[in-house]
Amino acid sequence: MKWHNHKILTAAVVFTATHNFISTIAATIGSIFPDLIEIWIYGNNSNKNHRKLSHWWVIYLVGILLFSHFAKVTVTYSNLLQLSKEGHLQMILFFIAKFFMVGALLHIIQDAFCGKVPLFNPNKKEFGFRMFKTGSFGEYVFTSLVIIIMVTIFI
Repeated sequence: MKWHNHKILTAAVVFTATHNFISTIAATIGSIFPDLIEIWIYGNNSNKNHRKLSHWWVIYLVGILLFSHFAKVTVTYSNLLQLSKEGHLQMILFFIAKFFMVGALLHIIQDAFCGKVPLFNPNKKEFGFRMFKTGSFGEYVFTSLVIIIMVTIFI
């Protein structure tokens, strides 16, 4: 899936679920992390390693659970400054990290619609459907349909 579609879909899903701009921004940034980390580690030779360890859902689910345990507050646009003034910077960072991980996990779920991703073995692509090819018209139809569903739920 193209990065812009990952970001659009993640933003739509997270904002519909949370109605929270901070969590939506963090998740949207996290939604490109699984591909971005491959580029940082493997450079332009990432094709042979694409959708392997960086796309293993377990890493991100553990991160979500861990950061959820430590993020004892919900950070919103309206309380961000107050929490900062009260010295809750660590809680703010845990909250943001949790939604960053949510975005990365959503990236993997989205990729499972256009190919295979690891399920139990982080080095083996074994789960997914090939509903459309990356960058195809089908990807944009899928993205549009999900957005329409999210807008309908939100309204």
